[in-house]
Amino acid sequence: MPIELMEQVKEIFGAEERLFDKLNKVGHDYTAIDFDESGLYEEEEERAFRHWKTLTTKLAKALHSGLESQQVTVGKCNDPADYHVTFTITLQDEDASVVAFDVNYANKGEIAIVQV
Repeated sequence: MPIELMEQVKEIFGAEERLFDKLNKVGHDYTAIDFDESGLYEEEEERAFRHWKTLTTKLAKALHSGLESQQVTVGKCNDPADYHVTFTITLQDEDASVVAFDVNYANKGEIAIVQV
């Protein structure tokens, strides 16, 4: 990932820190669900996945706006309590390069960005 791009991503995500704090809360709420045999947890589980998707979509839109016409996609969520989200950016260069990175938001108020 070009250094300039990584710096832009850090700046954008820094401005959106509250969304990562909300994602962290979604993960904690998900782990608090009582997954028993009754099946009554399904509504809470669906709500957690919907909330995760809404928040990560907002982050992808922030990246798209901040990076000016780069295509941004969000990886699939298997478990909201994983505290990770993967973003893929397709660069608007002659090669249409693709850059993917993982964001760890396990600690409230902190994010770790790693290129994958």
